[in-house]
Formats: sequence, structure tokens, C-alpha cells
Amino acid sequence: VLGGFSYVNDLSEFTIIAAMMAINLSGYPKLIKYYESGDTENFNKQSKFNLSMHFIIFLTITIFYNSFAPLLKDTIITREYYYYLEKIFYLILLGSFFKGLKIYYVDHFLLILHNKKINIISTLLYLLLSILLIPYFTNKYGLTGVTYSFVGLNMFYLLVNSVLIIKKYRIEIFNVITSASIIVITINALTFNNSILLNTCVLFLFVGSIYKLTKDESSNLLARFK
Repeated sequence: VLGGFSYVNDLSEFTIIAAMMAINLSGYPKLIKYYESGDTENFNKQSKFNLSMHFIIFLTITIFYNSFAPLLKDTIITREYYYYLEKIFYLILLGSFFKGLKIYYVDHFLLILHNKKINIISTLLYLLLSILLIPYFTNKYGLTGVTYSFVGLNMFYLLVNSVLIIKKYRIEIFNVITSASIIVITINALTFNNSILLNTCVLFLFVGSIYKLTKDESSNLLARFK
């Protein structure tokens, strides 16, 4: 059980975390620049852009997986490993996505605000619950238990950090659209077994958001040269 979980975890977590890290490397320096210059408007736009790109990366991976993974069965991927992929890949990817949002999006606010206390509190709670819950649910429910523990703990990690920041600084981290999207993709994972239709609809939503942000930025640049 743990061998299958580790295989899928390595494949999905490294993929999504590496992609989100790439977005972070290009987007975070711009956030710092706008924050230090006091440019609140562009800071908010860049923050929304980075968040939208994280969602686009996640949703694109899920759609590619659903489309091409079956073609690799009994060729590149053996039947035994494909069983684990089919059963838990999307859930592990979702849990890794929550962890990536915490590290490469929410933590940006803490770095900019020079607040280490919130991160320490949320990390200690995350570690404590991991030590208590993962062994218990693994022993009791096997592969299902360890998988759902992984997803739930990473969602908890993201939520605790976000709630503490919102409570202390009164800033908007996730707007209505992104909050609703997190709910939709979570329900999709737990209920509809990674529906391509649902993921594609949410993907187009964030592509539209990116288009609007880049269009507004282009208009602002043109206005400066007039």
C-alpha cells in the first residue's frame, strides 16, 4: 500500500510543485517590486495573475492525465502501478496543489509582511496532526486512509495559514471565484472522480482571468506612451 502511495506521490507532487515553483520564480520578484514601490494596484493584479497561473497549471495537468494516462497502460506504466494511478493520482495531485498554494502563494504575504509567527503556528499544527492521524488512518483504512489524510492535512495547512493572515491583516487572499473554484475541484475529486468537463470549465474561467489582467496591463502601457 505505502509503496503504491509513494510511487503516485512522487510522480504527482514533484510535477505540480515544480510547475508552481517555476511560476513563483517569475512572479514573486514582481510582487516585491510593486510592494516596495507602494504600487497597490499592480501588486494586487500580479497576485491575482500568479494565483490564476497556479490554477491553470493544476487543471491542465489533470486534463492531460485523464486524456493520456490510459494510453500508457501496459506500455510505459505497468498494470500494477496504473491501478494506483487510477485510484489516487488526482487526490494526491489535489493535496499537493493545496500544499503548493500555501508555499508559493499564501506564504508570499507572510514573507512580505515579515511575519514568521503564523507560519510556525500552522506548521506545528500540521506536523502534530500528521503524526497523529496518518498512522491511524493508514492502519485502519489502508491506501484510502493515507490518501485522504494527505489531502485533508494539506487543505488544513492552507486554510489555517490563510485564516490567520486574514484575521490579523484584514486582506483578501482568495476572492469568491477562487474560493468557489477550490470547492468545485475538491468536490470533483471526492465525488465525480476528476470530471474533465468540470475541470475544463474551471480552466477556462482562469484563462479568462489571465486574459483580462494582461489586457488591462497592455492598455495601461499604451496609455503611458500617449
